[in-house]
Amino acid sequence: MTRFYMMFLLCLTAIANAQLPHTLTQVARNLDSGDAYDIAFGGNNIIFLANGFSGLRAYEYDGNSLT
Repeated sequence: MTRFYMMFLLCLTAIANAQLPHTLTQVARNLDSGDAYDIAFGGNNIIFLANGFSGLRAYEYDGNSLT
């Protein structure tokens, strides 16, 4: 019976949090075309992108844009 109440409270909490207002914020954007297969984050704000046709790309995020 205790397990039932724990599951009930867990589900109730998940449903209650889903009703909260959420906003999406765009922090960067890449206009290069192609298919991204994987992404990894390195040190010093470096982002590595595995692309199907171009191989591996590296971008630096300066707080406003990718370069």
